[in-house]
Amino acid sequence: MSTSPPAVPRAPGPFAFEDLSYLETVLTDAGFKAMTAAPYTGLQPVGGPGASPGEATDFVLASMAAGRVLAEQGEAVRDAAREDLRTLLADHHKAGEGVMLGCKAWLVTAKA
Repeated sequence: MSTSPPAVPRAPGPFAFEDLSYLETVLTDAGFKAMTAAPYTGLQPVGGPGASPGEATDFVLASMAAGRVLAEQGEAVRDAAREDLRTLLADHHKAGEGVMLGCKAWLVTAKA
């Protein structure tokens, strides 16, 4: 079974700017100055606001590395993984809000 490759620092993708000094260099080279970054921790709706566990499962499998890995597996493995993921996401479903999972991000500002 294949696994998802580790994130490559500075490569395009969701972790490209995890190194704040690199991000500051990119912004400075683009003409920005006075960058600040504040950590944010909160909840994020998976699959969009109000998504059901099934919709959140479809989103995860269509847009994240887990779906690419599972695409290489047999139908029985894919079906079992889909059901396990749906069950897990159902545990985080909040009526009226959707499937809410913890998230962390940098809130970055800079002046032009």
